[in-house]
Amino acid sequence: MNAHPATWEALGGLFRYPDATYGNRLHHCRQALETCCPQAAACLLEVEEALAGRSQTDWEELYTRTFDLNPSCALDIGWHLYGEQYERGRFLVRCRDLLRELEIEEDGELPDHLSSLLSALGRLPEELAAPFAARFLLPALLVMREVLRDKGSDFAGLLGAAVILAEEKKGDLPVAQPQQRIDFDLVQIGTAGSKAAAGRPMR
Repeated sequence: MNAHPATWEALGGLFRYPDATYGNRLHHCRQALETCCPQAAACLLEVEEALAGRSQTDWEELYTRTFDLNPSCALDIGWHLYGEQYERGRFLVRCRDLLRELEIEEDGELPDHLSSLLSALGRLPEELAAPFAARFLLPALLVMREVLRDKGSDFAGLLGAAVILAEEKKGDLPVAQPQQRIDFDLVQIGTAGSKAAAGRPMR
């Protein structure tokens, strides 16, 4: 059973800098996943248990060490796909178009931030969500998950849940290999939002 778009957004929100509501949001996201994806919910339960009893300051420091100070786990997906190559700029432009057309606010982060792209994946129609997950998200998510597992990070479960849900979205499509990443036709991202928006009523 696919997760509701609101659940994707809630999961994406867990990859933003922790605030005073972080623990509650983590708990509610895990509960929302219990029915539609118990495996992903179990991953979030691991995070809940690891963070239980810690202060918000502890969460903030852990988040900074895990994601902000660790390039191998940077939350900007384009960095993992293209590094500093020119194609990342094109990717950012396409992601910005996608977020705008899906009515997702960037909220101060770059448009390829994992939190925003998870929200986007939850809103895309299935025929567009599958290649988006297989070609862009999973190549980065799988690497990040292994890095955090190897380090025994308390946030490893966040990546575990994201990988499980993204793999469900991709269906039978193969995950892109590193040597294929630069050859992607990024036009499909720019048009994805338009196709998704076409089915929504005008405001």
